[in-house]
Amino acid sequence: MKKHITLLIMLFSMIHSTTGQTKSDLSSLKGTWEYNDGYNRSVLKFIDDTKLIYDGKQSVFSLTASPAAIRVYDDYAYYDYLYTLRGNKLTVTFPDGNIYVFVKVKDTPQTAQNVSKAINGNLYGSFCHWSGSSGVYSSSSYSSTDRISFDGKGNFIYGTETSFSSDAGLYSNDDNNSQRGTYSVEGNNIYITFTDGSKYTLQVYVQQDWGEITEIKYGEKVYAKQLCE
Repeated sequence: MKKHITLLIMLFSMIHSTTGQTKSDLSSLKGTWEYNDGYNRSVLKFIDDTKLIYDGKQSVFSLTASPAAIRVYDDYAYYDYLYTLRGNKLTVTFPDGNIYVFVKVKDTPQTAQNVSKAINGNLYGSFCHWSGSSGVYSSSSYSSTDRISFDGKGNFIYGTETSFSSDAGLYSNDDNNSQRGTYSVEGNNIYITFTDGSKYTLQVYVQQDWGEITEIKYGEKVYAKQLCE
């Protein structure tokens, strides 16, 4: 019964939230939007009047007029993302208070160069690999996180974060000597080149149906987006 009531409320909200100005916004929102600050990239795509994809996850949404918000439904709950739409710029305030400015991406003919860019664009965001240990006969523990962030345009940053805790206290260190470089995706191989000239080959480990790469592998190490959360 609870599930049916929730669905009815959802449908009611979707029907009544697409009146007035929101109809115009729905038309303008359709398409692909990108947030990119040079280190992190997120893609928001409005498929139609009720479905969107954000960083690979598809959700049902509706628009509310007062205040103007993108209402995203998740199981039995919903979350409002306040927004302003100005031409090709979409400013979204997330429930946690963070504000992101998305720019609309124009679809272009798939020339050979554009195909290469599109393939590289499937690899974006931060990927992490975690390792650690804890003492069986003591209270000490150690953890290390390797993080590699791709910008979706062929550039990356790599760094490590380590922490150690014991009876003496907690020690943590964020590697301030982050290394940069370039990358390209060719088939299931990811070729990365650091600024010092060193080169490595990684593999695509998990790729979603819509093209987004969510897990990569180097040797026996698996790097995943969800491990960075």
